[in-house]
Amino acid sequence: MELEKKSDIYLFLDTNVFEQCKSFTEINWSDVIEQFKPDVEYRNIILKVPYMVIMELDDHKKHYEKARKTLAKIRKFEKIPNNKDFKLIISIRPPRWDRLDSKIREELMENENDHRILAEILIFKKKNRFHNSLFVTGDYAPHKLAVELGINTINWLEEEYKPFFQEVKKEKKPDLELLFVNKGNRSSIIEWEFKTPKHLSYEDLIEPYEDLGWEDPMKFETLRQDYEVESDIVDYNQEVEEFSRYIEIKFVLINNGNHPYTNIDVFISTQLEQQFKLQHKLNVKIPIKPDLFEELSENESSHYAINESEVRYYEITKQEKASNKNNCKWDFGYYIEKIKHNETYFIPFPIMIWIPEKTKQKKLTFKIRFTHDESGRIKEQKLEINLNKLN
Repeated sequence: MELEKKSDIYLFLDTNVFEQCKSFTEINWSDVIEQFKPDVEYRNIILKVPYMVIMELDDHKKHYEKARKTLAKIRKFEKIPNNKDFKLIISIRPPRWDRLDSKIREELMENENDHRILAEILIFKKKNRFHNSLFVTGDYAPHKLAVELGINTINWLEEEYKPFFQEVKKEKKPDLELLFVNKGNRSSIIEWEFKTPKHLSYEDLIEPYEDLGWEDPMKFETLRQDYEVESDIVDYNQEVEEFSRYIEIKFVLINNGNHPYTNIDVFISTQLEQQFKLQHKLNVKIPIKPDLFEELSENESSHYAINESEVRYYEITKQEKASNKNNCKWDFGYYIEKIKHNETYFIPFPIMIWIPEKTKQKKLTFKIRFTHDESGRIKEQKLEINLNKLN
């Protein structure tokens, strides 16, 4: 398994490389060589297509689309005189059996296609002693025989070579997909960490008014008593502390299918430790900063301008018994009237989960199932929140 330094490297490709691997133009051949012989120095990579390989591809093209496409790509690539990554050479004549050593002729059978490929490599080696040659195959018998005949060989089915040759299959997305939309991401897994709550002091309330000089007597008359304000600040800081233990979770529904879906029900369930709380954001009290003055500003509140015929949420229910006796099972969900093909629908009703300071739960898992008017079933899905960074 030695390679000559600073010479050309000829890679003789078996038929299965073209028919069972990703396209020869997409394979990083320099990485393949590096895996075979690290740090080897060479001038050019030359892909050699043996005569019998061309014959087999030609024969298979009648029935296999990949054989047809490969032959078309080989012909097109052959017209490119220079490629920065590799060159391609096609053998147009079968190997001359009389050019093999007599001992080798006894080992090989001329009517066997695999043997004729190996014969071509052996004749090349004999004629080009200063060039390196490698046989690339995924078949067991030719690989074993090539090694016995002293031919450097790569079996692309071996684990260390598979990543270079095999196509990574893209997992087909379900037609309907519910994802998180937190932190600008649409993801099935997010990490969460709490921020330190910002407490309020009396000085924080006074600071915006320090430059006013209290010139407006009416404003002065509405100034509240210090003890009232300070009491509100204490209450507010307690509410902030409580509110800081909530995490807000937003969802997005995506239609990856090729047609619209109507009357979609999204059912979501999760198991949480008993101290946890789960609520719709609409029902969570958001801390409102106290004011120095009497009723000068309206209380802040959240309003949603939503057509309830298009989208609505289902009330959250809690079951004290779950598969884990220390947990409670929570169920909630949404109804969406219609989602178009290729549409992303941001569900306008976030949920809030309150997480206690001391918890053994490091992951929140949501199980999702769908019903809809269209035929076919959407596979159940799962979302996760990683709480390992929890303070």
